[in-house]
Amino acid sequence: MTSCDLCGADNPRTVLESPQLDGPLVQCRNCGLRYVGWRRSQLTFGSGTGDAHEVASRVQAANFNIRNLRLEEEHRLGILNARWRLDLIRKFRTSGKLLEVGCARGDFLSVAKESFEVSGVEPNPGLADDAEKVAPIYRDVIETLPWRDFDVVTSFHVIEHVDSPKRFVSAIADRIKSGGMLVLETPDIDSLPFRLMKARWRQFIPEHYFFFDQSTMTRLLSDCGFKVERIVRIGKYASAALILNRLSRYLKLMRFKKVREHDKRNCHANKKFRLADQTIDCDLWIAWHYSIICRCAPRGGCARGPRPVLPTSRRSGRSPRRAGTSAGWRVVWPAPS
Repeated sequence: MTSCDLCGADNPRTVLESPQLDGPLVQCRNCGLRYVGWRRSQLTFGSGTGDAHEVASRVQAANFNIRNLRLEEEHRLGILNARWRLDLIRKFRTSGKLLEVGCARGDFLSVAKESFEVSGVEPNPGLADDAEKVAPIYRDVIETLPWRDFDVVTSFHVIEHVDSPKRFVSAIADRIKSGGMLVLETPDIDSLPFRLMKARWRQFIPEHYFFFDQSTMTRLLSDCGFKVERIVRIGKYASAALILNRLSRYLKLMRFKKVREHDKRNCHANKKFRLADQTIDCDLWIAWHYSIICRCAPRGGCARGPRPVLPTSRRSGRSPRRAGTSAGWRVVWPAPS
């Protein structure tokens, strides 16, 4: 079994087996971190198991049975979610240099550049090609990024994909200006959806390797020199097309072969399910991401040595009210001085 990335212990207990994961889900007996105990396919970028093109091909192959949302609809929803994320960030910082780590096709960067000088990190070659049309992109992992002195660093649903969360957070901390801010979002394994779905939880996909709750996320930040101060709940916008697409991953009767639109051999199920390919003019706020927003002050850094504690901000930084439960964390903090 793989040792715990958070505390280094090597005696995890097995939690469950899921066909959607790249290995068994285990939990560290020492700190409680839940992670994939051993990896069959190694689907992380920057892990030394092949170049970016090889890793991207393995990720695509591991998800061969998952039907993606139509690209135009994915982009439309991505822009909607990017706007409220940016509104939230503006409550803390309104301008400066912003870096998005794991920027995918650049939806958030395209919105954020209205207020910030933006750039991104994206190791997936296909996604980076699209993102470069929006902003300067570093086509590798954050640990090797030569750029420094960012006022804001964002990373939405990336830390669960990485080879080492501790290395990931430490690398980000080393690249933010003194007094800068990080916005981090990742699924919450203590959420109601996980408790109900267990091995069929939506967040169990082959390239997800680490799953945090409030305790383990707080410890990770603390070990890397930060102190969590604030937690809020957030969600995501979803259309009928997205909801039907996600349901199709659970209901076999709603699945169908991946075919080209002009293919005359489309099966009857494909024709009936064409609704999921359309842009539905009815967007809902679905709070399936339980996220934290924390204002954090640095404490003693891990590999970087001790750092002074910054004063706690009294600013409320409250986000718009959102209904429902959650399945993710959001974290915001000033950078080490």
